[in-house]
Amino acid sequence: MQFISRLGMVNLGSFFSGSRGIDDSILSFIIPYLLVITFVTLVIVFRKALCNYKHEKVVRYSIVTFAMITELIFFWWMFTTEAHYSFKEFFVDKSMLPIHACAMALWLMVYAGYTKNQKVFRIGFYLAIMGPLLTLFAGTVDYSLDRFRYWHFYQGHINTFVIAHYLMFVNKLKISKGDWKRATIFVYIIAVFLAIPINAITGSDYLYVYNTHGSPFEIIENWVLALAAAALMIIILFRLIEYIYLEKNKLD
Repeated sequence: MQFISRLGMVNLGSFFSGSRGIDDSILSFIIPYLLVITFVTLVIVFRKALCNYKHEKVVRYSIVTFAMITELIFFWWMFTTEAHYSFKEFFVDKSMLPIHACAMALWLMVYAGYTKNQKVFRIGFYLAIMGPLLTLFAGTVDYSLDRFRYWHFYQGHINTFVIAHYLMFVNKLKISKGDWKRATIFVYIIAVFLAIPINAITGSDYLYVYNTHGSPFEIIENWVLALAAAALMIIILFRLIEYIYLEKNKLD
């Protein structure tokens, strides 16, 4: 009861603040799982109705626009609250260019959601499944559910996951055998030619190459070995994702 009463006292100013917020409860843990299960289930159950709905584009655009606006608010929150209006802190210290795996997944799905671009979908889909699942099962955020950052951290990943399933189940966008290789090459190109050089020049940490805290690779002290382990994990997960969702296509 004390938790509920404290939650009811939240105002807009404290919601967007950089403080941790109220103490965690079981709700903080279960809400992300309830949301992702609910939204994906609704998409799958009502896929035919949505596909034939005359205003389907409005539904799709609304979901995609919500995801985009949520991410843009996060950018503003980071710039004002965490980076203190400093572009150096924003792009270097906070590494806020959208070339992290989950950020790339979100923006690729936003683009595919507006355009139904099959080529973009076939690359972004793998990231859009891997990133949210890893976040839900292993990710943590140092904010409670009365803070914007908590909701963005989980809802941003859920948005990506939901859009990917919406495009596949409702709009019938497909992946093909071997697309995992294209997706893997895409991630490797971003890492080798963008993230690592930018990190070396500016001291930033894009793709979290240096900071493995909270990840399965934090036991590996050498960042090069940790990066190699992450590269191998991407291959394994992308191939697994392709196998699972190609089996789904056969059922359709």
